[in-house]
Amino acid sequence: MLTIIIPTRNRPNHCAAIIRFLTNQGTPHRIVVADSSDPAEAELLRTACPRETVIHSFPTEIGPADKYMAAIDLIDTPFAVLVPDDDITFPHALDRCLAYLIAHPDSMAAHGYILDFGIQDHTFDLVRVRWFTPTIGEDDPLQRLYHLTQRYQPFFWAVFRTDAFRTALRHARIPEIILFQEMTFMATSVLLGKVARLPCVYSLRGMEESLSLPSQTHPFFALLDDSEAFFEHYAVYRNALAAFIESEIRPTSCEPSQLKHALNLMHAVAFAPAFDRGMTNYTLQRLLGEPHPPVTLARQWTGVLPIEKEDFVGQSDHTGRRYVWRRSVLKAEPLDEITITSDERDTVNKSLDHYKL
Repeated sequence: MLTIIIPTRNRPNHCAAIIRFLTNQGTPHRIVVADSSDPAEAELLRTACPRETVIHSFPTEIGPADKYMAAIDLIDTPFAVLVPDDDITFPHALDRCLAYLIAHPDSMAAHGYILDFGIQDHTFDLVRVRWFTPTIGEDDPLQRLYHLTQRYQPFFWAVFRTDAFRTALRHARIPEIILFQEMTFMATSVLLGKVARLPCVYSLRGMEESLSLPSQTHPFFALLDDSEAFFEHYAVYRNALAAFIESEIRPTSCEPSQLKHALNLMHAVAFAPAFDRGMTNYTLQRLLGEPHPPVTLARQWTGVLPIEKEDFVGQSDHTGRRYVWRRSVLKAEPLDEITITSDERDTVNKSLDHYKL
């Protein structure tokens, strides 16, 4: 019913680790690796992966959207999921999402909570709940898009119906930068159907830094890098999205003459939290001749911090290994939207015993 696709590039150890993690827990789903590594790294991947691993090779210069599209065209199961090579995605969560989609034919995708974590020595440090917004379950497609942009959190790595996944990916190839490719995928998906958030830990978001520049993936840094290009890229994205809505969705809740205006306002809401006035002024001062150094991003992971009073430390069957659940995860806000039970925590701990990087 479900194919797991693992896109990877020059991370042979991480990719092999997640494959072992899944197979050692008896996941019944087929696993396909979409690899665009450099030749030496590709050979390391083949050596590191279990012998039966199915690896499809792609040119090193292929873009993410093109690679995902090519990979999804290789499968014939009714459901599909992309699993990052540097995150830890849990088999029990994949199974729950698959069962949900089978039982709810009006939902296009399902996922759970995404947590940030890091590994240092034998400590797995679960530091925050990054993505948690509730199910987007409105009946009206434009209402679903509205709720997506109100608190934008990507669900690209959810379990999808393959047909919807393929449609969203095809449209995601229209914009030129990753930021708007991702947003096209998200927007197209919620227009096609509902997206469920289940109360389970779906994955842990890893320590590895992105292989893409912030100006390619983040709206604020895209604006700072080239404001004129940002608005040009946005216009291509907005126009393509409007054309899809007019031809495929045909909503009755918005006058056609007001559609682009509505999309602009939705995205103003989505982009506003990402913009920083201080950093904008800093960049402007550099453009006007001030000798400021370039803006650099802080690393996502800086190491394990001391254990605090309300943190929970779970032990492992592996000698010396421990799982630190920070208070910021156990009592994550908003409390009425995030529910991680002690049973779910125990399930995650037992599953993590199978992970070895």
